[in-house]
Amino acid sequence: MRKNIRGNTKLIVFTHASNVLGTIQPIREIGLIAEKFGIPFLVDSAQTAGAYPIDMQKEHISLLAFTGHKSLLGQQVRVDWQSIGKDK
Repeated sequence: MRKNIRGNTKLIVFTHASNVLGTIQPIREIGLIAEKFGIPFLVDSAQTAGAYPIDMQKEHISLLAFTGHKSLLGQQVRVDWQSIGKDK
């Protein structure tokens, strides 16, 4: 992944898990790389939110996208938000 980061890279986006193969991405490691380069990290957790523990701070996630109708089982959804930038 590092070889794909360029000077104009503004955002790193990964799907946490494949809805086809079920492959889980190493988001903590990816988040560390994003943090090292000062690039915000967006994780699409539509397949894993509510089924796998996700800690935005420990995983170095800037933005987390998910849906409430899959593993969260309904309309009530908890939203975690973390500011982007050095003033965390």
